[in-house]
Amino acid sequence: MHFNPFLLAACVLLCEAVGGASGLFTQFTHNRWFMGLRRSAIQPPGRIFEMAWILIYALMGTALYLIWRMPAGTHGRSIALVVFAFQLVLGALWPLFFFRLRHPFVAFAELLVMWMFVLGTVVSFSYLTGAAFFLLLPLMAWVLFEAYLNFTWMVMNEGPMAPSHM
Repeated sequence: MHFNPFLLAACVLLCEAVGGASGLFTQFTHNRWFMGLRRSAIQPPGRIFEMAWILIYALMGTALYLIWRMPAGTHGRSIALVVFAFQLVLGALWPLFFFRLRHPFVAFAELLVMWMFVLGTVVSFSYLTGAAFFLLLPLMAWVLFEAYLNFTWMVMNEGPMAPSHM
C-alpha cells in the first residue's frame, strides 16, 4: 500500500464537504431560535465548534483514507466503510433535526444513535489499522460533548422542544 496523495485529498474533501453541507443548518449568528436558548456555561462559542469540526472531519477523512487504500478483499474493510458511511450521514443529519426542525429531543436521540455508529466505526477501523483508532478518538469525544450540550439545552429550556414558539 503506497501513499496516494490524491486519494487522501479526496477522502478528506469528502468528509469536509459533508461537514460543510451540514454546517449550513448551524448558522449560529443567524438562527434566532438557537440564540434564544439558555445554554450551558461550558458551551464554547460558535467559532470553536466550526474549528473543531473542520479538524475532526479532516481526521475522519484521513482515517477513511487508511481504510479505503486497503485491498478490496481485505477482511472487514467493506463493513467498516459501510458503518463509516452511516455515521457520516448521521453526523450530517443532526443539524437538520436541531436547527432546521428545532427539535432538540429528536436531535439528542439521533446523537446517541450516531455515537453508536461512531463507536462501530472506531472498532471496525481499529481492527484494520491502529492509526484509524487514534484518528477517530476526537470524533468520539466531541459527539459525546455535543450530546451533553444537547441534553442541557433540553433541560435548561424546560422540555425537549422549548422554545418552539420562537
